[in-house]
Amino acid sequence: MCLASCLLQLEYFVSRYGGDKFVILGINKSDEELRDFIEKLFCNINSAKMPFLDHMVFQHVTISMGVVNKTVESGYSLAEFISSADNNLYVAKKNGKNRYVFK
Repeated sequence: MCLASCLLQLEYFVSRYGGDKFVILGINKSDEELRDFIEKLFCNINSAKMPFLDHMVFQHVTISMGVVNKTVESGYSLAEFISSADNNLYVAKKNGKNRYVFK
């Protein structure tokens, strides 16, 4: 429930991007606001107990994120924006689980 309340904030749009990837879009957010949101999201995910394969065996879930914060005026195309976030995601995964890279 905590995770849902974190993701259902009106200032954010959440969508599945493919496979195990999701996009979280924050509108008009500063770097600090995004970092606060990410830290809250990580805390909620790390404290969640999720059943595994319809059994009541609970698994610890981790998350890796690639984060980018750009303005429309920066001239980034959507493809460049997603590519940059994807590159950050792979850096986070390469450095270990349960972390994010924000550039």
